[in-house]
Amino acid sequence: MVKKIAVIGLGRMGLSIGMALSRLKQDYLTAGLDRDGDMIREVSKLKVFDSLTNKMSELLKDADIIILAVPFDEIEITLQAISPLLNENSLILDTSPVKRTVFEWGVKILPEANVLLSFTPIISPSQLLTAQSGIRAASADLFTGGLFLVCGGANSTSQSMSQASRIASALGAEIFISDPVEMDGLLAAYELLPKLTAAAYFNSVAWEGGWHYGQKLTNDAFSEITRPIDELDEREDFGTAALANRDNTLRVLDNLIRELQGIRKNLEEGDPKGLKETLARAKTKYSEWWTGRSTGKWTVNPGESVRGEDGFLSGVLGMPSLKKKK
Repeated sequence: MVKKIAVIGLGRMGLSIGMALSRLKQDYLTAGLDRDGDMIREVSKLKVFDSLTNKMSELLKDADIIILAVPFDEIEITLQAISPLLNENSLILDTSPVKRTVFEWGVKILPEANVLLSFTPIISPSQLLTAQSGIRAASADLFTGGLFLVCGGANSTSQSMSQASRIASALGAEIFISDPVEMDGLLAAYELLPKLTAAAYFNSVAWEGGWHYGQKLTNDAFSEITRPIDELDEREDFGTAALANRDNTLRVLDNLIRELQGIRKNLEEGDPKGLKETLARAKTKYSEWWTGRSTGKWTVNPGESVRGEDGFLSGVLGMPSLKKKK
């Protein structure tokens, strides 16, 4: 039986989902919506979705699964908009990087019969370093060999988890089932912190004297460290994702500040040994990470728990065959 998938939000994630599912028309009928009319017109030229609309009632008519690929600051209002229009037992999948807050909204807004699952993508290694952004970075292979982090609320069922797994498989990925608390801890470090760091670094130089000339002297290092600014999790109310996951964001931000303070101390004291050790440690660990992330082959010592000392899966997250330790 053909399933209708309704995708709300047609940026890189939403459009890539449509592209991937368009290869499986025998299994899926796809419909897309974006609040930006210009975005809908651009996407329509690609002939990816079976239908596009700016009317929520049209989008959700007979929809079996709704995928939210909207900015974080639009999730709550989107849940409010879809709630009275949902078919009974329609499944909602949310791709945002914040879990507990979204589930709290879901409990207050959605009918009990409609399950909301978190469905956050960890994209294909081949798609990590693209120079494009937005719909220009969309690809039918964005999720191939990747992972979807899945967690649910009190009303989640084995059937809803199976449906999420089938969608992930159709997109070329696997799922890792966890819980909202754990995912919020992880994603604060790996999704939220890089964007805050990029903004802080950019502001530290863009408002310095000499920026008028300095901006013309930027190369790869500057471009790469500031790139996350172009991929903030919000459309207008910037920072709401970090505030919604405040405790975890503060924790990882404190870790970063300690590292920066250590480097500053090395420089202030003229400590070449300490500075060398700090940078060498980072370079070695980065090389190990990049090798694992780009190949999917991770080095795990025999008997080592997949969880770090903090209880999170920080050591091996991203391994497609990963199973939770029992």
